[in-house]
Amino acid sequence: ANPALLDAVRTRIAALQAADPANSNLIPVDLVTASGSGLDPHISPAAAEYQLARVARARGMDEHRIRQLV
Repeated sequence: ANPALLDAVRTRIAALQAADPANSNLIPVDLVTASGSGLDPHISPAAAEYQLARVARARGMDEHRIRQLV
């Protein structure tokens, strides 16, 4: 119900889509929300999977290798 939080989520969604426009998968909620402290270092397996191809491209690595690391 907080407009500022909704705006923050929309901004994060837009940033993720801009970073990887070819990714048509649903964005996991933990990538667009924050913990109460904003410092939670953990992500879900779905969030890791969502970013896998982009990370592989950025690192010049094979997606399969990145998946093994995850």
